[in-house]
Amino acid sequence: MYINHRLDYYFNKCKSIYNTYKIANFTYKIYAKIKTSVKHITLFLVVFLIIFLTNNLNAQFYNGTHVGFGKNRVQYDYFEWKYYRYTQYETYFYTGGKELAIYTAKVARKHIKDQEEFFEYDLRDKIQFIIYNKQSHFKQSNVGLSLEDGELGGITNIMGSKVYIYFNGDHDDFNRQIKEGIAQVLVNQQVFGSNWRQVLKNSSLLSIPDWYQKGLTSYISDEWSPEIENSVRDGITSGKYKRFNRLSDKDAIIAGHSLWAYIVNTYGEAVIPNILYMTRVTQSVEKGFLYVLGVSMKSLTKEWKNYYANEYNDLVKSDEEKYQEKELFKIRKRRDYSEFKMSPDGNNFAYVTNKLGQYKIYIYYKDNDKKYKIYKKEFKLD
Repeated sequence: MYINHRLDYYFNKCKSIYNTYKIANFTYKIYAKIKTSVKHITLFLVVFLIIFLTNNLNAQFYNGTHVGFGKNRVQYDYFEWKYYRYTQYETYFYTGGKELAIYTAKVARKHIKDQEEFFEYDLRDKIQFIIYNKQSHFKQSNVGLSLEDGELGGITNIMGSKVYIYFNGDHDDFNRQIKEGIAQVLVNQQVFGSNWRQVLKNSSLLSIPDWYQKGLTSYISDEWSPEIENSVRDGITSGKYKRFNRLSDKDAIIAGHSLWAYIVNTYGEAVIPNILYMTRVTQSVEKGFLYVLGVSMKSLTKEWKNYYANEYNDLVKSDEEKYQEKELFKIRKRRDYSEFKMSPDGNNFAYVTNKLGQYKIYIYYKDNDKKYKIYKKEFKLD
């Protein structure tokens, strides 16, 4: 009896050990599968994130040209891109844009040489000019979606060394876009560097406001004009420029344009390359001005506002009631008016409106106080 009892004890003990081994072995197999699955899942997630982020940052591949965007616009037309390659730049165009590409190449060659002398800096990377035959085609791309209300008129869009331009029928404006694009590429290279390592390092340490960068390139492309004059006068007399650092979009560009114009008029254009260099070396916009001009940013903006305030101090403000009496028709917001023409007898007027890329021609009859739309072209794009 005792022997049988001991045999049963050892048998149960061995059975328990065997069951424990089976459970441990089963657990290990499950762990191995889970571990392998986790590796696969982790690898899958890493690859997915890389693909997702790459596609999110760079989409719409046009002959090797990546266009960053935040959301997509509807594309109504198909563009088959071609290009001409030169030593310092490339011109990309599609059907019907060959002449614009050739014109861009001729103009760019001159402007690059002039601006290299102005900035005392040689262009390091090739510039890629992406040329659209008209503004409505340009607005079908995803370029400029970050701009408020999608208003792209008068603004040259730059991404790295790529310059996006369009032809609106005015060669002077097209020339200005080319000139401004070259200026912005050169300014970016001077401040942030030309290779991706320098750009990554400097862009993480240095934040450049719009009034500094885009204001300077706007000044380089067109030193002064009646449009700039009117905008600056309005900003100074209305008090809009009191909070200079809080300006955004076009207000920041116009204010920066006038500030750089004041610096050139007061200190000479030779200080601009030095300011850009010191901005990069010190990683500070304020120190860039301080070390070159010898004045702080606060003092500089104060002098700038006083300078233009004295310029426009003698202007007589128009009476609002008299202005409304002489106003021919109501001016609508978010709509650009241009090409205003008057008939020889002064009774009829023709003008063009542009709202989100759609052009309309109106004739206004002063006698009966009515206007008529006689022509409409292109799509209205959001």
